[in-house]
Amino acid sequence: MNIRFAFELLVFLIFSTMLSLAHAAPPVLSDALITNVTDRSFTLIWTTDQPGQASIELYADSAATSPVNQFSVKLYPVLTGEPGVSGQARIESINSITQAAQSFGIVALQVTDLIPDTNYYLKFGLQTAAQESSLCPDAGVLFCPDTSPSLLTVQTASSQTRITPTTNILFENDVAAHTDQQIQVGELLIIGVENARYPLSVFVGDGMTIPYTLMDLNNLFSYQLNVSMQVNGSDLTTMGDTGEAIAVRLYRGRSGSTSLLSLMGKAGGNGSVVNLLSRSIGDCNGDGQINGYDALLIGHAVAGTINAADYSSVAFHPVLCNLFSEQGLHNVMPVLSVDDADKSRVDGLLIGTVNSANLPEVP
Repeated sequence: MNIRFAFELLVFLIFSTMLSLAHAAPPVLSDALITNVTDRSFTLIWTTDQPGQASIELYADSAATSPVNQFSVKLYPVLTGEPGVSGQARIESINSITQAAQSFGIVALQVTDLIPDTNYYLKFGLQTAAQESSLCPDAGVLFCPDTSPSLLTVQTASSQTRITPTTNILFENDVAAHTDQQIQVGELLIIGVENARYPLSVFVGDGMTIPYTLMDLNNLFSYQLNVSMQVNGSDLTTMGDTGEAIAVRLYRGRSGSTSLLSLMGKAGGNGSVVNLLSRSIGDCNGDGQINGYDALLIGHAVAGTINAADYSSVAFHPVLCNLFSEQGLHNVMPVLSVDDADKSRVDGLLIGTVNSANLPEVP
C-alpha cells in the first residue's frame, strides 16, 4: 500500500465516520397503544423510525417517583403453536413474524407478572446501535409526537375469573377476523369492542393463515366494572338487537394504519367463529345502508324523543351514530353527512385512544 493511497483511505474513513455521526439522531417513537390487558399482563405497541433495543419502565405513581421492579417483559409476543407439542406446528415461525414486524418498524412488548386491579404508569423507549435513545414521553413532541405529556396509564383487570355464559354459545379463541385490506405477516390486527376497557391485538400470521387472524375474546374486560365481559354479538335480522360496535384496525408500523368500523356478529354454536359484520359509521340500524331512516333515528336520539328504554323497539347502534363535532351534528335530515373527523372519533373511542368523556357536544 503506497503512502498516498493510505492517506486517502484514512481521509475517507474519517469523513465517513463524521458523516455517520452527523446523521445519527434519536429515534422517533409514535402511535403507542395499550392492548391485551388482563389481570396480570398487558401489551404495549408502538412504531419506530429506527431499529434498536426497546425498553419499558413502570411506576406506581403518576409523578414517576416510585419505580415498579417486579415484572417480566417479552419482546414480540407470538402466542399460538408450540413445535414441541404434537399437532401444534406453527403456520409461521416466530422469527418470520418478528423479523417482518421489525422491518415495518413495529415494536411490541408484553409485560407480565403484574398485580390485579392496579394502576401502572408507563414510560417506553428505544436505543439504536449508534447509542441514540428516546424515552417517551420525556423526550417531548419531537421524538414522541403523539404521546401524551403525562405518563401512559394502564389498569389491570380486577379478576382472572371469566364470566359464565348465559347461553350455550361460548366465546373462547373464537374470532377469526380479516379485513378487505391486503394484510402481511408481521402486521398487527387490533380490535376495539364497544364497552371493553382495552382493545385486543394479534400479529398477522400468529396461528392462522392469511387473510385471517385469531383473537381471544376471553381477554375483554368491561369498561365500567373492569371484570370479564360477555360478548353478545349482533343479529341483524332481529329488531332491537344492538350487539357491539367494533373498530378493526390494521396496524402497519411506518406505513400507518387503516380502520374498519363494524359490528360483532353472533357465534353459531359452542366455540364457533364469530364474524365481524362490515358496517359504516352512520349506519345506525346496521342494515348496510345510510339513509333517511338512520337520520331519523339519530335525530330523535338528539332531540330526546327516543329514550334508552325504547331502543329495544328499533335496531339502533349508538356508537355507529356518534357523529358529533365542534359545530354540532352534520345535516341530521334528510341524510347523514359523515366526514373523516367523525370516523376518526368513533375509531378512537373503540380502540381506546379517545375517552368518551372528551367527545364534544354529546347530547
